[in-house]
Amino acid sequence: MTYPHSIFIDVYQIVPPENAVGLATLEKSSVAVINAGDEIAFGTPVMLTQEVDLAGLDNFSLEGYILLEGKTRLNIRHQVTSPADLPTGVTFQIGLSMEDANTGDLVIQEKIAHSPRSWQVPLGDLFPDGLYE
Repeated sequence: MTYPHSIFIDVYQIVPPENAVGLATLEKSSVAVINAGDEIAFGTPVMLTQEVDLAGLDNFSLEGYILLEGKTRLNIRHQVTSPADLPTGVTFQIGLSMEDANTGDLVIQEKIAHSPRSWQVPLGDLFPDGLYE
């Protein structure tokens, strides 16, 4: 299916100081998970290439925005509870698995070469109720 919307997730990274006495800063960038016009299969995850560290996070805020039909921006924020059985000492990739045009799951996948395990966390509706059918 050709997906009509663009979905971006905010990614934060620590940027080291330029000199030994400076302070590190937290830099935010928005990364497209799905671009309007991309071919996707409902129920099949679309993963970001970035690695994330979820160590010690029982819950976190997933933030970003959606461009409805590539144009109208809607901010999104979902409070996510980390799956209880996430291993420690492992980096992960995250992505989205869309169930339909409005409903999706956050996908957390181990970043390992052989047999990566994955977890799905239901996010429910990504758009405000009744805004898009």
